Amino acid sequence: RQSTNSAVQVGFPLVVPKSTTMRGETFINNHLAFTISYNKQPSVLLKNGEPGPEKYRIVGFQVTPYSIDHEELQCSAAKFSPDNGKPLVTSAKKVAWSYSVKWVEDANVDWSTRWDVYLRSTATE
Repeated sequence: RQSTNSAVQVGFPLVVPKSTTMRGETFINNHLAFTISYNKQPSVLLKNGEPGPEKYRIVGFQVTPYSIDHEELQCSAAKFSPDNGKPLVTSAKKVAWSYSVKWVEDANVDWSTRWDVYLRSTATE
């Protein structure tokens, strides 16, 4: 469950400016990691008294940008993690764009409150 201190950002940065990196290089965010939260819905009995099919609902969605040099870290690797790669700098001759999807069961978020994280506002908005 997300804390009440979390904030939502519209869009994501395409690059990480060199002024904010320890290496003094600009990194390209060429990988998107999607995290999709879902929860299982209560079973419904069919007219014949048998339990109906299992149903799930998406209750959250998060996208995190990463900079990955795909020459160093292949997405097809069995244990791929965007956190383990070397960043891709703007001087790269090739840019490979990629994404990953992670499904997470979250029984703490009800269908009726799934938008709460987006409806909260901060003093700076």
